[in-house]
Amino acid sequence: MKPKSSRTAMLAGLAIWAAFAGPGVASAQEPKPLKLNTTADHSKFKELQREFKSGPEVTAACLGCHTEAALQIHRTKHWKWEYLNPDTKQMLGKKTVVNNFCISIASNYASCTSCHVGYGWADQSFDFKSERNVDCLVCHDTTGNYRKLPGLAGNVVTKDLVFPAGSGKMLKAIDLGAIAQKVGKSSRDTCGTCHFNGGGGDGVKHGDLDTSMAAPDKALDVHMDAAGLDFTCAKVVPEGYPAWVKAYGAAPNAVAAPAGAKAPAIEAGKESGSISVSSFERIYKDAPASVYLIDVREPAEVAGGSFKGAINMPINSLEKNLDKLPRDKPIIFFCGAGGHSGEAHDMVRLYEPELKTVFLDADIKWTKDGGYTISAKG
Repeated sequence: MKPKSSRTAMLAGLAIWAAFAGPGVASAQEPKPLKLNTTADHSKFKELQREFKSGPEVTAACLGCHTEAALQIHRTKHWKWEYLNPDTKQMLGKKTVVNNFCISIASNYASCTSCHVGYGWADQSFDFKSERNVDCLVCHDTTGNYRKLPGLAGNVVTKDLVFPAGSGKMLKAIDLGAIAQKVGKSSRDTCGTCHFNGGGGDGVKHGDLDTSMAAPDKALDVHMDAAGLDFTCAKVVPEGYPAWVKAYGAAPNAVAAPAGAKAPAIEAGKESGSISVSSFERIYKDAPASVYLIDVREPAEVAGGSFKGAINMPINSLEKNLDKLPRDKPIIFFCGAGGHSGEAHDMVRLYEPELKTVFLDADIKWTKDGGYTISAKG
């Protein structure tokens, strides 16, 4: 760890650089990237610059790079449509029991499964182990042109089609290649493709889920307020599924707080911008889901132990990853001695002042089993 005085020197250096360079001005050695919200421009990938005749062909191209993605989807309820009750051991879920709206998918597989994150679930013979059957585009389309129509078992229209049969109404094929070249992060719009229009129309199935939730104001939804907290439907762990399991377990393990309960307040420590050790421990014990914990040590140090649920973002890579920092809850930076975590807090305050951050100014030692000892500085 750097000595604590390095935090002051680092902050001063950043301030001087920012004053001369100004926001968005890149050095000659590190030219500003053309796209700041992604590390890849999919339109430049040769694998996607062709005609695709089916959804599974697109998925096969995706898996050429994202080798584990389909297997990760296979673990989710969006794929399985089932849930094992831990108490009764009864298998529940839309796949296996009578549904409160659709009644039973077995009576109309081809229509019900148009909202499945896969292709071709037309009957009980559907192959849930197939990686190619996973639909990547339904969650990552950014064009708004991707559609999965009821009656086609989750497949998409890749040739002009009269639909319904005999109606004389012609459906135009969608260009899967153009859509695949513009994929991005999941969003309220991609989630809403199914959840806003479940049951055949806008707001038909769920009275509290319709297209008004795509960009709601505060009066409609205080959490998803597009100009406020701007919550999304999905929380993304950059390190992938293994990090998710490490942080949260293979199944949801968060315990809801009692009705009306408030998360413990963040109490300031002695150092400016810090959180007191006692305040941190109350939050970590009673309301860990109310904050994000970010460990700014190197991965080799983190391997020796860290706080459960923490995200690892080393201090040396923080500046180029500022756009990845979560914005819906306070962030607590920590390391082993408070030096680097203080630097992280100062860096974010300089470049992303709208984020609420504090740092843990303490000496901490961890064990691999999750145990730790902590003592305040000074």
